[in-house]
Amino acid sequence: MIGIDSNFTLGQLEQQRQATLARLVRENPDFIWPAAGGYGTKNKQLPLPRVIRHIAVIASRTSAGWQDFHHTLDNNPFGYTFKIDEYFTVVQGGNNTRQFLSRLIDVFNSGNSYDAVVIIRGGGAQTDFLIFDDYMIGKAIAKFPIPVITGIGHQKNETIADLMAHTPTKTPTKAAEFIINQNRSFEDSVNRLRQNIIIRAQQQFADNNKALIKVNNTIINKSRTILARQQELLTSAKTSLLIHSNNYCRSQKKYLDHFVSIVKIASPENTLRRGFAIIRSNNKITSNPDDLIIGKGFGIVFGNKEITATATAKKDYDGTDFNL
Repeated sequence: MIGIDSNFTLGQLEQQRQATLARLVRENPDFIWPAAGGYGTKNKQLPLPRVIRHIAVIASRTSAGWQDFHHTLDNNPFGYTFKIDEYFTVVQGGNNTRQFLSRLIDVFNSGNSYDAVVIIRGGGAQTDFLIFDDYMIGKAIAKFPIPVITGIGHQKNETIADLMAHTPTKTPTKAAEFIINQNRSFEDSVNRLRQNIIIRAQQQFADNNKALIKVNNTIINKSRTILARQQELLTSAKTSLLIHSNNYCRSQKKYLDHFVSIVKIASPENTLRRGFAIIRSNNKITSNPDDLIIGKGFGIVFGNKEITATATAKKDYDGTDFNL
């Protein structure tokens, strides 16, 4: 053999690829269908976690692409940490399909809640990627229940694995950068939310502070008005009380003065001045004639004199001498 027409070989590979794609759509309409710009799959419809941390990686143990992927994640500038579980296998050659599929099955059966499955390998010739154009691998990726990210390392054509996966990237490094950017996007949204909360809280605090100041001023003004009104009422009541108390005291003083006059008029001194006398028997004032004993002395008190007398006789008196 002198030479091989590579154009003819690559043309045949493309024909096989297109036939495989047509078969995937025809035989698996429940989870693979044509879509604008490519293909829709069940895997593409899965929600990608806002934060990707727990990752299952299917790669070759000796692949430089695996080292690039790991290095990019480990040295990300944001300090993100990742938990990576390796599922090593051969990632080239059409004869290694079964081994590759068994690693996908191992991921599914692991029971781990992976955020994503990453399929990576380094660059190489077009024929090195034949395993990723395999029908069974494309079918498995399309219906896989965990979002699949590919970083297969080719720059020209997309493999069937890329077309079936949730998110295709060109290289293992790009796959790692996509994961970092996904997490960074979430952190940015959290920071924006935090900033919005701070701004809203500051605005709310300022608004509430204004409202409190307004309420405080209203309370102060109303309190002052109420206190002034009550002060006026108290002053008026005090004035009224003083007036009434003075009037009452004056009226009571007149009333007392009247009684004082009556008392003075009825006092023994004034009574004696009017010609009356006080009888004392046994040193006691008496108005009972029976206290005076015939032949025994008693006292008669006038205004400024006291006379000692002796009773010589008693007789009844009708009191008519002083009738007016």
